[in-house]
Amino acid sequence: MAVLLSVAQTLAIIIAVAITIEGYLLKSLKLVERMVAFIAIPLLLLNPYNLGILGAALVLGIFLLQLKSQRAESVGV
Repeated sequence: MAVLLSVAQTLAIIIAVAITIEGYLLKSLKLVERMVAFIAIPLLLLNPYNLGILGAALVLGIFLLQLKSQRAESVGV
């Protein structure tokens, strides 16, 4: 179980670094979304203080917001 959590957090770190640098996930990120991704990176790295879950939640939140926005644009709402 600990290995799966470590793998998930490592993937979240890679995704957070990539979207912070590139400014793109499913579509272009707003400045606030990039800042949240940037804040998530140290939280993911500070796992001994149990902040990794918070960082992963931030990255997941950005992904879900992007997904919702992308679906709304494709429907035309």
